[in-house]
Amino acid sequence: MIWLTWRQHRIEIFIMGIVLLLFATVLLVTGLNIVAEAQKVGATTSPCMSNHSPCFQAQATLANYIYYHFMQNQAFYLICMVLPLALPALVGIFIGAPAIAREFEQGTYRLVWSQGIPWSRWSFRKIGLITCAVLCAFAILSGLFSWWNAPLMSLSIRQGNSDDFSTFFDNWGVVTVAYALFALMLGIFAGTVLRKTVPAMALTLVIFVAVRLLIAGFWRPYYLPPVTVIAPLNTAIQVPAGSWIIR
Repeated sequence: MIWLTWRQHRIEIFIMGIVLLLFATVLLVTGLNIVAEAQKVGATTSPCMSNHSPCFQAQATLANYIYYHFMQNQAFYLICMVLPLALPALVGIFIGAPAIAREFEQGTYRLVWSQGIPWSRWSFRKIGLITCAVLCAFAILSGLFSWWNAPLMSLSIRQGNSDDFSTFFDNWGVVTVAYALFALMLGIFAGTVLRKTVPAMALTLVIFVAVRLLIAGFWRPYYLPPVTVIAPLNTAIQVPAGSWIIR
């Protein structure tokens, strides 16, 4: 089963490995530059663990360096900000959807499922191997991006700014891995139900985008109960520092 799964999905695995290598190279090179700049301005030294003004000044200098050297670069922005949002969808479309649908479409399931192992064992092994490969790749990617993004998040914590957490929420940590797993399972489900590769790919894309829009626009602001304040129009409302203002 390992050899068969490798033969069927070796192209997708190679492409996923190349993309991961590209991300890792960019994040490692730029991350080392950020670490060097942080040490240069003193943003990682012990005095910067306090809330004194020298700490804020060093952190602000580091944030400006990150913004002007990387965030304004369109190619870097595309690689590190846009592609992580699209990669889970691509996994579901090009790896998940054809995994089972291609077997039905080409009729190879008649041969595979008539061998010595039952179809359930064959399916679970095939899906399990693909899932392990995808989860490992996205775990490495999210770990690298979290390491790269740590200096900027440190500044946001000290300044009580929650906007950066909202901006990077879908790009780092376990969220990226969860989206990749969801897209993969969605593609496998669509392929199993429709039994046609192209319709399964289209359905996976439509459902994934719809779910992402629902989460970003409606569900995510309410992961924690929001604080609601009702006051007269002529009264100034003191918004707590670091609040994510929904409306």
